[in-house]
Amino acid sequence: MGFIDFFKPKKEEQREAKTPIPIITPDKEIFDCYAEAFKRDFANVTGISSSEKEEILNFISGVEGGFLNMEDYHSRVYEKYFEGRDWAWLEYEKWNDRFTILGRHPTAFQKKIVVNTDMALDLMSVPELKDLLKSKNIGFSSKVKKQDLIDLAKEIDIINNEEKILAKVTEALEKERYSIYTILMRTINFRSKSPYNFNRAKNVGVKKFEIAQTFVADQEFADMALKENPNALPPLYPYDLSMLKPIINF
Repeated sequence: MGFIDFFKPKKEEQREAKTPIPIITPDKEIFDCYAEAFKRDFANVTGISSSEKEEILNFISGVEGGFLNMEDYHSRVYEKYFEGRDWAWLEYEKWNDRFTILGRHPTAFQKKIVVNTDMALDLMSVPELKDLLKSKNIGFSSKVKKQDLIDLAKEIDIINNEEKILAKVTEALEKERYSIYTILMRTINFRSKSPYNFNRAKNVGVKKFEIAQTFVADQEFADMALKENPNALPPLYPYDLSMLKPIINF
């Protein structure tokens, strides 16, 4: 070892000497914005009691990172307060109806699926359909196609009361409600960030803003929402992809 090498730190010491990664703590204001957005949007959720809504907000606020850590609370909240229950998000229902009547939907908007017997039969596998037909003594060829099995099943009396059909309907409804729940929670998440970013921009002197579209085709839907509430901040409707854009003049 040379004289200079003697004074060089060992590899372990070099690693320890590295600058630690800074821990960034979000402003309290953004959590206040979330609480406001949560209460406002959950006021349009039916089937969940007021005390349960308060419990949900407290639970989300209590996880590490709060609402920003969606992975830690998203599924857990659904399983405890939403799964297997008949609930609805009235704002989503309103916009879904409006878009359906219009005949067009925003790019990211998830249309509500009509869950019925036809859908249940379509969700069934070929072996499940064959078992259903066999239980009713309905014959079919060995090379029968799935659609033929579905057509045969539709001839069963009171098919919608069959246990296997009811199970598929329940499964489809639960999947549909989970999707709407996900849209609800993400919309609230984004709605808490918009006023936070808006206030921060105003505090540094920004006086003009515009609402920009991720997809140009969604402009007409934004216009519909802004016509009702000109001062609204994104998201303007459930799972809207609009963005608040500060205008800075140089």
